[in-house]
Amino acid sequence: MKGLWVVLLGAGLLAARCHAQDGAAGSQKGQSCQSVLIQSVSEQLELRGLVDAGADGDSGASAVVAAACKPNPENRRQLYVALAYDTGDQDGKRLLLAIVEGGHVVADYRGEIYEDATLTVQSDSLHIDTARYVLAKGVRAFGLDVSGWASPNCGDGGDGPSRSLYIREGTHIRRVLADMVLSSWRYVREGNDRCNPSAPADAPTVIENTRYTLRVLPDTSHGFYDLQVTATTSRDDGKSSEDGGRYVLKYDGKQYPVPNAL
Repeated sequence: MKGLWVVLLGAGLLAARCHAQDGAAGSQKGQSCQSVLIQSVSEQLELRGLVDAGADGDSGASAVVAAACKPNPENRRQLYVALAYDTGDQDGKRLLLAIVEGGHVVADYRGEIYEDATLTVQSDSLHIDTARYVLAKGVRAFGLDVSGWASPNCGDGGDGPSRSLYIREGTHIRRVLADMVLSSWRYVREGNDRCNPSAPADAPTVIENTRYTLRVLPDTSHGFYDLQVTATTSRDDGKSSEDGGRYVLKYDGKQYPVPNAL
């Protein structure tokens, strides 16, 4: 398994430069990044081998696999950027978070992201979420969604993208919510068109999908507002599904633990 590093940052002065250049790296729709920004990120973080996979360069250098850029809605001098790039590390993905303001990195975070058989990072695998996650007075989080390729095979089911939330504390960035799944699916019935060749012809496969939405509640725990996760289910045959339920995530002083049910 190849390792992928992920970089998140914001850049004010870089934003004007990158929008004036051609050569955008792959991303979610509306969150493309320009090659000049990737080059600047590489230089500032001393990642000398980082190159855009779509540009000409040394075949032995680390290549950007996915990228996403989005302005900070509360500070237009900041531009959040997410880059996933291949280093050949067999241990999985390394995560580097940074915020750049006025052309300078002002805060950073390093962690890990793991791949498995259900996740393959592609050009549209990263999405920056800047919804209004105000967790405490003067504390607003930002999110990173990570998705990948996963085929709905004959297993029991699977998960869609996951979301993590981060906050800035001085010169550091801290993750407060880790890998909350945003969607999942499971088989209600396995018909002969997919996984059960002995099933009657009039009994096609039925899949139930669940979506999870996140909102901030007025109650607090350890000084941070609680988060509510609402699960909404639907079946692809149009029949009604059971209520997916609601879950309250309470800050424990370090993070928002995600229950096993999610």
